[in-house]
Amino acid sequence: MNYNTNESRFCDSHFWDPAKSWNTPDPDLSPCFEQTALVWGPCLLLWVLVPFEAFVILNSKSRDSPWGFTNTTKMLLNMVLIAISAVTFIMSAVQYLEGEEVFPVALWTPAVQTITFVLAAVILVWDRVRGVHTSGGLFVFWLVLSVAGVFQFRTELRQAGNKEEPRYKFILYMIYYPIVLLMLILNVFADPPPRVTDRPKTEKPCPAENASFVSLCLFGWFESLIWKGFKKPLTLEDLWNPRYHDTSAYVVPAFEKQWNKSLKRNIGLSTEDDQTDLDGLLKNQSKEPKKPVSIIGVMIKTYW
Repeated sequence: MNYNTNESRFCDSHFWDPAKSWNTPDPDLSPCFEQTALVWGPCLLLWVLVPFEAFVILNSKSRDSPWGFTNTTKMLLNMVLIAISAVTFIMSAVQYLEGEEVFPVALWTPAVQTITFVLAAVILVWDRVRGVHTSGGLFVFWLVLSVAGVFQFRTELRQAGNKEEPRYKFILYMIYYPIVLLMLILNVFADPPPRVTDRPKTEKPCPAENASFVSLCLFGWFESLIWKGFKKPLTLEDLWNPRYHDTSAYVVPAFEKQWNKSLKRNIGLSTEDDQTDLDGLLKNQSKEPKKPVSIIGVMIKTYW
């Protein structure tokens, strides 16, 4: 690969230029920093969040979220981003094969973007199959990518008329960044609720059941009840049914399961069919516990 004698051999500019970023009345970031740190950082963040996303998806008891406006549009736009990144990579590779001067960043950055956007599409499909209607990891990824990309978007606009780079890069980025913003907006909203779920149907389901990640973080799902309480005193009829995971029908069996495990571990039992009586003691208990069982640990395991 051809390199120039610039201080940053990976890019066509310095990675960090204090004279351009700090010691100037019009601060700006270097193109190298914009095309590496501000792109690779958000992509790396999504890969770091994959284990947490997998934990949520694998522990979901719901299945088969239908295709709706939000997840269908997100999938289509995600495919467009994959295509844009792949085309950018292919065009840079063609230039390199033709003997033109191509810096490594022109190949590595679109390659990283392409792989990461494929990962985002996989998570989106996996969420739909497993009935997960909102993804915190994807929202954080698109949020960080949107904030980080605004600097290169500004640079592209300011240098649109006097850049020596191929025109196609400017055009592709002008398409790419608005799509990233649209992906962020779409991820603010939840996908359609799953068709198959372990939650029993109720007359007044709690909005938190199908709220988006942003709504859960900001308690947006609770606003309607706040306004209703602001206008008039709340009555029992105004309240929603509790979420299934907050009801005793779900919590008590889960608590007893963890409680039995802790008791068995404490007295050295190996059987799996021991049950507790009303006093919380094993019916078949034949040994005295070595030490009191911590209810805090049991509660953490129950709700985790």
